[in-house]
Amino acid sequence: MIPVLLSVTVVFLTTIQLGITAVHLTDTAHDLARALSRGVSQSEITEQANLETPNAQLSLSGTDQNVTVTLSQDIEVPVPILSKFSFTFERSATAPVEQW
Repeated sequence: MIPVLLSVTVVFLTTIQLGITAVHLTDTAHDLARALSRGVSQSEITEQANLETPNAQLSLSGTDQNVTVTLSQDIEVPVPILSKFSFTFERSATAPVEQW
């Protein structure tokens, strides 16, 4: 019975960790897109992304009216039995360019 409870606990905690990572990537992408739309330089956006999500890959794109920030991160399950499973979270945020 204890191995089953332990397995359920590990799966539950891993799911929570994956959810927190997904929310963090979403929030960071939104914040970066908003900053980029307000005129913050791409180098500052890159520095901020590296500070907040050091394991994520940053992609910036845009048009005259919108900017899009995409963060993607590979997540491996920290359980030895499930180590072959990995997830790639990709979160994007688009913001309209603000002109003063």
